[in-house]
Amino acid sequence: MSDVIAAVILIMIVVAIFGGLVYPLLIRYQLYSSSALSAQQKAEIQAQVLISPIYSYNSSSQTYIYFYNYGKVPFTPSEIIVNGQPVSFTLIDQQNGSRVSELVPGTVTELEINKPYASPFNISAIGNGITLSWTA
Repeated sequence: MSDVIAAVILIMIVVAIFGGLVYPLLIRYQLYSSSALSAQQKAEIQAQVLISPIYSYNSSSQTYIYFYNYGKVPFTPSEIIVNGQPVSFTLIDQQNGSRVSELVPGTVTELEINKPYASPFNISAIGNGITLSWTA
């Protein structure tokens, strides 16, 4: 009977040691695989988003940039950054002149920035989990 108890205790010790070694490796693997999946998802989104500036001009108080969405999915900018500084902005659908929150595929959208910028300037749009950048 003592041989059986010794064998059970030995098995429990081996399982505990094995679990202590394998569990951290499992956690590390899950972290790496989730970050790789996140990068793949971002790449898939970026492959479907194709926004291009087609025209820009300045008034005395604002900058206007017209974008065409050649992509397959809408792009919803949460933040616009010009020359490294976040700016307030408005999006205007050029088909009906209404304010919108996203750049719809196959349409021209006007981006109004409440400050004039002399060309060339760098502009970035953050949205849909990605960052798009241009020089206008």
